Amino acid sequence: MSYSIEGKPGGARGITCIYIYAAAETVCQLSIYDTSEKENLAEGELGVLLSELGTDQ
Repeated sequence: MSYSIEGKPGGARGITCIYIYAAAETVCQLSIYDTSEKENLAEGELGVLLSELGTDQ
C-alpha cells in the first residue's frame, strides 16, 4: 500500500480511514490531522498505521 497525501499551503490536512466489519462487529477508525509538522506521508506509513490497528488492508 502506498499513499502520498499532499497538504495545502497554510491549511490543515485530515486523513480519515474507517473499516466496518459487520460479521465481527468491529469498527476501526484512523484519523490523522496535521497542520504543519509534515507535508506528506512517507511511503508505506499509512500501511504501517493500519497494520498496527490489526487490519488486513
